[in-house]
Amino acid sequence: MKAVFFGLALTALALSATASPLNRPDDSFGVFWAGFRQAVLQNDTGKLATLTRLPLEVGFETDQDHVKTVSRTAFPAFLRAELACQSADGDTNAAMIQRKVEPAGRFDFHDGSRATVGVFSFAKGGSGWRLTVLNLGDPGEYRSLMRGRCS
Repeated sequence: MKAVFFGLALTALALSATASPLNRPDDSFGVFWAGFRQAVLQNDTGKLATLTRLPLEVGFETDQDHVKTVSRTAFPAFLRAELACQSADGDTNAAMIQRKVEPAGRFDFHDGSRATVGVFSFAKGGSGWRLTVLNLGDPGEYRSLMRGRCS
């Protein structure tokens, strides 16, 4: 009887290990996040550009008709300014990224190919994960928080 139970347990374990990737969390974002976070901590805008789909889209949730794009040449200065902006938790975006060592908490996964952290939206495509959109949320709330200092 123990042998039958042990055999069933091994079979169940083997089946769970080969389950469809759609049924398991995608841990590739964690690998990407570690590199993205490290580039932010080192203020390496060149590396960040390689981790970004350019031109980068920037916009507000409620105003999808007026999305701004940031070119490769404008990206370094733009990103440095955005990292200095206030995040939703009251600190800068750079400090928020620094605190998020692991992809948890405010990370919002959608079907294993999209994730968001603060205002930063990421997507997984043919070349892996990339920063794709800066979603600034609600325009009124953003303007009152930033007082004209960011985007």
